[in-house]
Amino acid sequence: MNLKEDRLWKFVELRSADIPTNWSNRFNWVKMFELIATLFLCLKEEERVDMELKRENSGLKVVPKEETLAAFLSFSEL
Repeated sequence: MNLKEDRLWKFVELRSADIPTNWSNRFNWVKMFELIATLFLCLKEEERVDMELKRENSGLKVVPKEETLAAFLSFSEL
């Protein structure tokens, strides 16, 4: 899920999987492992973004005014 232009939300399904519950469906485990790997990569990206936001919030990294959330959402003050 992310914010598109004009304050609209966009939903994209990256992966889905059926959990195999019997031997004949055992090949569905491949999709299940792909789902787990995708979730892991998303988590790592979230951790990276979180660290970047902490650096910016603490003042360790200077953020140009035009790249702030207020400027992105066209607010005069946040």
